[in-house]
Amino acid sequence: MLPVEQRESRHQVALTLADRYENLEMRGKIYFLFGIFINHWTKHVSESTEAMRKGYLFSVEAGDWTYAVYGAANVISNLIIAGVHCDEVKVEADKYLQFLKDKATVGLNSFFLPGGYCALLNLQGRTRAANSFDCEHLDEERFHETLGHLSIVEAWFYAVKIRSLYIHRCFEEGARVITKAEVVAEGVPGQVKVPEAYFYSCLMLAAAQNIIGDTADRARLWVLFRKYEAQMKQWADHCPDNYLHKYCLIVAERLRVEGGTLDDALGWYDRAIQSAEEGHFVNVAAVARELKGRYWLERKRGSYAKADLREAHYGYQLWGATRKVAMLEAEFEGLSLGSRGGTDYAPAELDLLSAHKASRAISGKIELEDLIQTMMSIVMESAGADRGLLLRDREGRWQIEADAVLAESNVRVITSADRDSRGHEAAPLSVVHYVVRTQAPVTVDDPARDPRFGHDPYILAVQPKSILCVPLLHQGRTAGVLYLENKLGRDVFTADRRALVDVLTGQMAISLENAGLYANVKATLAEQGRMMADLERQRAELVRKNDELAEQRAQLSAQAATLRSLNAEVLSSNSELEAFSYSVAHDLRAPLRGMNGFATVLLEEYKEKLDADGIDCLREIHSNAVRMGQLIDAMLALARVSRAELKPESVDLTSLARAVATELAATEPQRRLEVVIEDGIQGFIDKRLARAMLENLFGNAWKFTRDVAQPRVELGTLEDGGGVSCFVRDNGAGFDMAYADKLFGPFQRLHSAREFPGTGIGLATAKRILHRSGGRIWAEGRVGGGATFHFTVPQLKRSAS
Repeated sequence: MLPVEQRESRHQVALTLADRYENLEMRGKIYFLFGIFINHWTKHVSESTEAMRKGYLFSVEAGDWTYAVYGAANVISNLIIAGVHCDEVKVEADKYLQFLKDKATVGLNSFFLPGGYCALLNLQGRTRAANSFDCEHLDEERFHETLGHLSIVEAWFYAVKIRSLYIHRCFEEGARVITKAEVVAEGVPGQVKVPEAYFYSCLMLAAAQNIIGDTADRARLWVLFRKYEAQMKQWADHCPDNYLHKYCLIVAERLRVEGGTLDDALGWYDRAIQSAEEGHFVNVAAVARELKGRYWLERKRGSYAKADLREAHYGYQLWGATRKVAMLEAEFEGLSLGSRGGTDYAPAELDLLSAHKASRAISGKIELEDLIQTMMSIVMESAGADRGLLLRDREGRWQIEADAVLAESNVRVITSADRDSRGHEAAPLSVVHYVVRTQAPVTVDDPARDPRFGHDPYILAVQPKSILCVPLLHQGRTAGVLYLENKLGRDVFTADRRALVDVLTGQMAISLENAGLYANVKATLAEQGRMMADLERQRAELVRKNDELAEQRAQLSAQAATLRSLNAEVLSSNSELEAFSYSVAHDLRAPLRGMNGFATVLLEEYKEKLDADGIDCLREIHSNAVRMGQLIDAMLALARVSRAELKPESVDLTSLARAVATELAATEPQRRLEVVIEDGIQGFIDKRLARAMLENLFGNAWKFTRDVAQPRVELGTLEDGGGVSCFVRDNGAGFDMAYADKLFGPFQRLHSAREFPGTGIGLATAKRILHRSGGRIWAEGRVGGGATFHFTVPQLKRSAS
């Protein structure tokens, strides 16, 4: 079989998968199986109960009555094992009862009634007798005749029957069913009922030793006891929440039977009580208290037994085990078990006036510091103590709130704000914890010889002669603990002094609560004051920011007005530019065409009538007219670039450049120019303008490499400050970098028109295209060493190769 951790992990996966789908029947089974077989081996049994509640609900929704009755019966069984109050369990059980009567009578009679519901009624005193489950719902004899032969049904029955017989001290009948724990282990393996049966079987074996007359039977059963004890040890190691208190109590009872030392047995009883209380198993804590009290009675220590039996009586009340409570009260009638939380002495004659004055003095203090000072001074003087401590629960630990000592007839009180933090040597914690557990005062004369507290490190070190420790009870809760001691004499805390302290502690508990509430109110008011101050600062900050925003809005409004004005000017300028372009296109071209036409006519028809100088003049007029037309075309092209609507897209710059180079080569086929173009260059730009930009850059390179022996033009890319830039490089005439700022101005030329013809507008056009597209351009060169024009466009990238 897989270890518990692996089984739990796989079942958690099953739960997760089941919750993803609407198969209610499967979800009901998975939750039930997880609760009954897996969860209780690693986590508190209450978590198993929740899993089975879910399983019950899913099974009911799915109409799976078999698993519904399994879930309901196990929920009730688990609640009883966990020590939930019987009245609370019955409320839930009654809901299941009516439903199962209608839907699942077989499961009702086989499991729910004999294995849970009737055991609950037995604890509440609602069955015919303490040793019987007979009631209106069940007849044990008939049950055994009809269903008792089924192993799983028998296992369910004895899992609760052994417990019931032990709780109600039916040892003669219990001795006959001790071995039925084996039936439980075989009938319902892996369930929480098995440890429950082993536990109460061990307690029954320890209690029934004198009833089992046959020595061989006793020896055989004691071997079984040791087997169960060893198994419980393994379970306790694996899941102390559920099984450590059971194991400790089994060991305590074994030591009692075998004659172990007093300290050993008491130590294991106390460990069992502590572990049960930490796990909220009030039922097992009550059983352990009862056994410890009876252990004291065996040793003729009635005063010690009384405190534990009182605590057991109260624990059974917390469990709601009404029948057991009545049995204890009948058995220990003289112990006044019902007075838990009161004093264990008869009040002597009190000085009522002094008590009244002291109470008024205590109740008149509302500030916690003043209250503690007054309270400790009064109670020390009233009780005759030479040292007193006030302890309060701080996050689960009992810490010293005030330390008072008698010095030269005056009481000096050191509060928690002034005293150094000390460990266990500051107070006898065994006494404090005892009072906290029992909620009853304790008086100890000669503490060093008291078997309950003599081992305490503080008592061993300080050797106080008398101790009085009293709980400060408020509305059933321990609001604090008052510890008083006298190091000089025994029997200092007499009955009258104890009675006076008891009167004062009632007022002390109320005053401490009131002071705590007052301190909380003060703290709340202070916090509210701080919050109001913060809110005021935040409000002032918001006002300041609102003022800033108002100022910014005013500035933005002014800027918007300026932009509107500029936009109007731009629109006007665009209109003027349109008009100018129209004028250039129509009004200026007409005279130019006339000049060019008449010059051509003169050259062609009147050439013989002109001398050589006249012909040269006409040719110059014709050439200048053509050039002026080219300049007009260039200006119009530049204007179109500024006005054109942009339609950016992903453009293959490599393909465009090759097309431009091919067209240039076709204009002068006789030239041998080496053109190198990098593959895979792309950018996000208007395709039409991108072509115009490349035409101007390649045209510029084409022109200025005219006089080079082996001309070369290259288009490529470079890494540029974490990005990519493109370049067009030539090995032509180059330029002086001192004049680089003139390159991109319209009509700016660094060479004469005779050297390199052109309009001087190409680079300006390229720059305007790139700037409108969100890019930039710059140049490098040297005279006679060629020129490189670098440029960027949005989303410029090159192929991985």
